[in-house]
Amino acid sequence: MNRNRKPSESVSRYTLALRELGGDCEYSAAIQLEILLDVFVKGLNLPSVQTKLMLKDNTLTFDNAYKEAVAEDSVNQVQTLGRKKHNANKGTVSSGNAFNSKKSCHRCGGNHQEQKCKYINESCHWCNNTGHKQKSRHNSVAHG
Repeated sequence: MNRNRKPSESVSRYTLALRELGGDCEYSAAIQLEILLDVFVKGLNLPSVQTKLMLKDNTLTFDNAYKEAVAEDSVNQVQTLGRKKHNANKGTVSSGNAFNSKKSCHRCGGNHQEQKCKYINESCHWCNNTGHKQKSRHNSVAHG
């Protein structure tokens, strides 16, 4: 019997597949569990767990190996989801900033937020009002 866990496969599904493969085996239940344990550890594709399990003495049971692998797999899944969520949030923030940066400033016509405009405290040479400059097309219409 030989089977490796697929990258997207949970430890539970992998174990179920192994049990199905060994279902037709005519060995005793104890020997079947030994074989299942060996194949399980060998094909687990969780290097940190495999190393821990291989370092254990002969008292390692399939149930203990399964519990450790499920726990590690759960931690990995949570970390992966956390990274995906973090990366998704980073994309949202950057796209929001890109939208705001393309907004035209009504004070000078530039591509920035009006609160950050360098002309916010400057006087217009056309109308002498503060907060814009004559060059802005929006303001020149108001100037008549």
